[in-house]
Parts: sequence; structure tokens; C-alpha cells
Amino acid sequence: MLYLIDAFNVIFSDRTLQKLALRDPSSAHLEFLRLVIDFCERDDSRAILVYDGGNCIGAKCFYRDGHVKAYYAGGEADPLIIDMAPKLFKHNPELTVVSTDRVIRGHCGQMGIKTIGSMTFFREFLSR
Repeated sequence: MLYLIDAFNVIFSDRTLQKLALRDPSSAHLEFLRLVIDFCERDDSRAILVYDGGNCIGAKCFYRDGHVKAYYAGGEADPLIIDMAPKLFKHNPELTVVSTDRVIRGHCGQMGIKTIGSMTFFREFLSR
């Protein structure tokens, strides 16, 4: 399974990560990354995390291993996720997009790409 994740959406769907993000965003990014890595290794899945922001123009990968890639979008994550989803889906029909954003979920749904809400993803997959 391949997950394309709207990272801040998931971070802000969990109270503990949300508090950490408001106090120390870098630590929240790393903690979320750790949770996703653990999940992907346990579930033999892959994930692409897309974070809003970053000190870059355009997307910049800041982490990569056999299971997980993490990007700063260089702005809002939503347009990058909307751009990446059909390209990934073309070669990975098992793609699931994780976001609570209605525009992202609507766009993906029109293309037949499975979506799951951020809170549901956190509860069902990351909090085990």
C-alpha cells in the first residue's frame, strides 16, 4: 500500500502532536515522521509525506528511506498533493490519499483514488 499524506492535517488531528507543533514545529515533524516510519515498517507499506512550507522554492525532499519520503512543499501542501496524486495513482493503483481537505479529497475521488480522513488514519494506523 502507498499513502500520500497531508502531513499537517494528520499532525493537527492528534491533540498531543498538535500541542507539540504549536510549541516546537520541528520536533512535531520528526515525531510524526517517526510514527509513519514505524507504521510503514510494521505494515510493509510506503508513504509520501507532504508538509506545508519549507525554506525552498518548489518541493524539496528532506527525508528518504525504503518506506518513507518526506517533502516540504515550498508553500501550501494542497497543490502539490493534487499534482502528485494522479501521477502516483497511474503506477500505484493501491494509492490512498490521507487528508481532511475537501478539495483534495474531492479531486482524488473524481479520479477514483481512495481517500481517508486524517483523524481516522491516525487512530487506525499510527496509534497502535
